[in-house]
Amino acid sequence: MRVASPQTFITGGDSSDETGKCCVGEKVTQLDPNFSRTSTLAGTGTSKPSIAMRVFSFFGLDDLFPGPWEWDDRYKDVRSERVDDYPIGYGRLAAHMSSDNNFCVYRRFGTARNRVILRCQTEIAELEMAIDVIEREESDRAEKTGGRPRKLMTIHDPDMSQVMSALSQKLEEYDNLLEREQKSLSMAKPTGRNYRTLLHWCWNNKPMVRSESGHLNVRDDFVILVDDQNSVIHVFFGWLLRRGPFKRIANIFRTKDQQTKASEADNRTVLFSQERFTTFFKMLFLLLVIVMLLVPVSILYIMELTKMARLFVVISFVLYFPIMVFCFSRRLKSQELLSATAAYTAVLVACLFLT
Repeated sequence: MRVASPQTFITGGDSSDETGKCCVGEKVTQLDPNFSRTSTLAGTGTSKPSIAMRVFSFFGLDDLFPGPWEWDDRYKDVRSERVDDYPIGYGRLAAHMSSDNNFCVYRRFGTARNRVILRCQTEIAELEMAIDVIEREESDRAEKTGGRPRKLMTIHDPDMSQVMSALSQKLEEYDNLLEREQKSLSMAKPTGRNYRTLLHWCWNNKPMVRSESGHLNVRDDFVILVDDQNSVIHVFFGWLLRRGPFKRIANIFRTKDQQTKASEADNRTVLFSQERFTTFFKMLFLLLVIVMLLVPVSILYIMELTKMARLFVVISFVLYFPIMVFCFSRRLKSQELLSATAAYTAVLVACLFLT
């Protein structure tokens, strides 16, 4: 294995690196130009990534192996943000919520938003009534003098100009409030599990005093910022990895950052990599789809069954297929589920009539 030897020197004055940044009295480490971050894994000593590194990178597992850069101090001060780095309070709560997308659950304050909208709506209605009063007074004044109010005469009235200006500002504020409320309503609702996770963490760690945590008790007024919530199989597999002998393989589905983010005192919070889960379940789902196609077809072709038995086999697999798809999917529309089930049913029915 080829090991690159670094050349270290101390800059005595102002100098510039390759990016044009000024370096004053800094310790600079130069690497061998032929050195590669991927060369030591395969021991080739070349700049071309090895096949093993490419495979691990594809599945997001490259951080399970030490990199060739660990022999120097360039990453000595680089670390992951940990929940324990912050004192108990809003700082630790914020660090916990930022450690995983499923923790980004916040109050929507729907009632408060509608209060503001209704108040602005009432003020606009009052301004509109004031405009009607000014126009009516102008019309009555014209009738008393025996004339007719000129077209758009009240536009040049000082009172009318002031009211119209206030109305324009209120309408702009009202439009912004409606647009903001529309965006708020379009946010995804957290699952019961995500809401309970937030409530349990706050109960166990006490980041807020009781008088400040009352807003967490309105369970139907929360939103989650990321519409990428876990599926049924994700939740079950995550629960399984925290139990018994499966703990030994749990770190395969966790990055190094996720292993250090969670609080040491909080042994209930375990973070898993969404990317690794997704890759694993894609392969598992593909395998199950192949099994779901080959097993019933093999039964219909190989085994000598009665018509009722053949029909029972087809119905059983057709009923099981949408359940399997639903368990693996996180954001599956009913139309997509119906189309997939219809295609699968058509394949089995064709095999039923051909056998």
